[in-house]
Amino acid sequence: MSERFDESASKSSLVVKDARTELDNAYTVITERLCALALVEGASSYESFIKTWNAVVEKYALSLKTGKKNDKADETKTVEE
Repeated sequence: MSERFDESASKSSLVVKDARTELDNAYTVITERLCALALVEGASSYESFIKTWNAVVEKYALSLKTGKKNDKADETKTVEE
């Protein structure tokens, strides 16, 4: 039975690693496109969105460092500010 748990835990780790890679790639694509749009169309058009984006990313990075889980209501509050 212990072998099954070890195997299952190993598979979960691989799934999380693959999901993280996909997420990182998507984040890179979004930020590159956003920067390109701001460069071509003018940063003032995207300033509000960029500030909000950065706040959300900063909050997520901080929650990873402190080990806290994000609360959905708390996340909405940060986005609206």
